[in-house]
Amino acid sequence: NGINEVYHAENPANVAWVNQRAYDYAQMINGTTRDDINRIVARGLQENLTIAELAINLENYFKNNNAMRAILIARTETVVATNAGRVSSMKQSGRIKDHMWLSQRDSDVRDISGDDHVSLDGTIVKIGDAFPGNGGSQADFPSSPNERCLTIPVQVAPKKN
Repeated sequence: NGINEVYHAENPANVAWVNQRAYDYAQMINGTTRDDINRIVARGLQENLTIAELAINLENYFKNNNAMRAILIARTETVVATNAGRVSSMKQSGRIKDHMWLSQRDSDVRDISGDDHVSLDGTIVKIGDAFPGNGGSQADFPSSPNERCLTIPVQVAPKKN
């Protein structure tokens, strides 16, 4: 982990986080899918589509979205889990008080109101405090959908012998 400490992944807080995250993310995915299907059906009804035509539109939705959503979900969950693990390891070490938001510093870094990762880049907060303006699912580390940003320790206190 870069700070010469042992990290306990089986820590009950870590296990609880993983279990809750799996539930929360399943709810988000189901909500997004439900909303998309509702839009397709409503549009089909407005356009007086037959059941067969509406079924084709729904089939196309699933064909076209599966690969894109799989990449988005894999990226989001990998980066968010990494950031959660980093914060947990920083807390477990007891030697790190602050951490910094680190974006990818490229043209793809999001800069939308309420979730502006360009502005958050370089922001330092105490471990456990929220990053101001972070619109992710976890306020205390980068955790938005399609997340690419990281959190890193700012200063590591010397290890006590």
